Amino acid sequence: MSEPRRPAAFLRRFRHTESVSILFFILAALGTTVAAAQERAPDGGGEMRLPPSLPSLTEEQRQRIQERLSETVDRLLAQDVLPRSVSEETVRFGWPLSAPSVSDPGVHGISSFVDHDPSFPGSLLDYSCGGRTYDLESGYNHQGTDFFLWPFSWLLMDGGEVHVVSVAAGTIIGKDDGNFDRSCSLGGDWNAVYVRNDDGTTAWYGHLKLGSLTTKAVGTRVAEGEFLGRVGSSGSSIGPHLHLEFYEAESLRDAYGGACNAANGNTSYWKSQRSYYDSTINKLAVHHSPPVFPACPGIESPNISNRLSPGQRAHFAVYFRDQRAVDTTRYTISRPNGSVFASWTHSPTVDFYAASYWYWTLTLPTTVPEGIWTFDARHKGLSTTKTFAVGDPPAPPGTGDCPHGTFSISETGKVCTQRAYFCSKNSNCFNTGGGADLAERIDATKPLEPGDLVEIDPQT
Repeated sequence: MSEPRRPAAFLRRFRHTESVSILFFILAALGTTVAAAQERAPDGGGEMRLPPSLPSLTEEQRQRIQERLSETVDRLLAQDVLPRSVSEETVRFGWPLSAPSVSDPGVHGISSFVDHDPSFPGSLLDYSCGGRTYDLESGYNHQGTDFFLWPFSWLLMDGGEVHVVSVAAGTIIGKDDGNFDRSCSLGGDWNAVYVRNDDGTTAWYGHLKLGSLTTKAVGTRVAEGEFLGRVGSSGSSIGPHLHLEFYEAESLRDAYGGACNAANGNTSYWKSQRSYYDSTINKLAVHHSPPVFPACPGIESPNISNRLSPGQRAHFAVYFRDQRAVDTTRYTISRPNGSVFASWTHSPTVDFYAASYWYWTLTLPTTVPEGIWTFDARHKGLSTTKTFAVGDPPAPPGTGDCPHGTFSISETGKVCTQRAYFCSKNSNCFNTGGGADLAERIDATKPLEPGDLVEIDPQT
């Protein structure tokens, strides 16, 4: 996907106590209240186009890996590390991604499933008889499922926020590390972990971040959901994503069961197979400027601000995966007393976007009430809510009483402040609202220790 220019600030994560929802709307006066929500076109955003696909591995690379893994399995069997008999019950998979430090509703999308049509090029057939896969003129047919990070994929990768975890209990039978992980083109070896599941099937977890792999050695057991590494962009890759490839003996399988699955038919390996269109909101956000997505491998500029001033212009945005035209989303901005300030609806004109975002631009009147406001998006019967501050409301209880314009680090990981800011090496600090357990992430030139004070610019 196209990416924004690299910001001077390196943002690792936001820890909000609320879920995130972002939209932008222009209002002329405080009294503007929309009684009946009407369709409103966004002021910006659109489809986040995924870049052209590349073969995850060449045939030579895949053959070398398979031969090495086969030799390792034989050795571990001879050493009685692996059981000689496997479970007759088919293993059911858990989810391969985890983001324990991210409070956003979602961090991924799916760009490609296994291609079940052996013809090429342009003959595409995924497990559900659709075309969400790819092949190449070289004869490569996609042999796994690609989970891409969204939104702000490079920030998520650089922060190590998205973990790759084992889909099932098993034994590590291979690890590849030490390879460049900011790839945007064809070529090179990937970083990966290979696990032999307890039923004898094997899962390949590829394109991992350099140096992020589990410290467990080959021959060591892992539990379902156990950490294996972090999502990266190593090997033939066009952005941070996980490539999950799955084998029974040496035969390729597809974890998704469906009518056009030529490998294992309607048999799904998931404990709970998600819908073909897993449409949901991944993030809501409030921006002081529109987000910027530079070309690969540029780091995105989120330009997020969770505290606004009366009279300020801001942008309210929503980030979707698998958004569809048949689904209408309703957006509502509410004042601190719960009354509706603005409400509108939107649905895209294109049937399907694997990744999309939209924002509405709002200029707050100078007379708006100060306090904690709410931005809500209701999509497919579920609400995602984001709170933001207007003006300078008191800090929530327990955040301490520190001088305005400073952080006081009372102990590592704790912040005493009247305002929480998102700071960077160039002292460009973004106000993120009243109070925080951690100052979201202060990317200082040196580690912060208890007693440190960090100056901020209260105007930003």
